[in-house]
Amino acid sequence: MSKKQKFLKHALVMRILEKTMKDCAFQYATGIGVVMADTCLVTRADAEEMWQKHIDQFKQHVKEGRDPEMAIWIGMKDDSDYHTTAEHWCGQDFTVRNGEMFSLIPVA
Repeated sequence: MSKKQKFLKHALVMRILEKTMKDCAFQYATGIGVVMADTCLVTRADAEEMWQKHIDQFKQHVKEGRDPEMAIWIGMKDDSDYHTTAEHWCGQDFTVRNGEMFSLIPVA
C-alpha cells in the first residue's frame, strides 16, 4: 500500500470515528440561571445539531440583554472532562442590531 493510500485509509477511519465517537458535550444556559441544555457524552454531529437548534434562542437572549452562554466541548474522556471547546459563545461578546447578531470581539 502506498503512502497516499495509507493516508486516505487513515483519513477515512478518522471520519468514521468522528461520526460515532461520543466524546463531546453541548451546554446552553440563558444567562438568568436557567440551563436549557446540558448533554452527557454525545457525538460531534449531535453536539453541532444542538448548537444549530439553539442559535436563534441565543440571539433572542442577547437581544433581551441577557448573557447566555453556549459551548461545544470536545475530546472528552468522560462526562466530567471539560477542557477543550470547539465553540464557546458568551452573550456579552455579541450584540444584535436590526435583527442581525454581531461579534464584539475584534478579529485578529
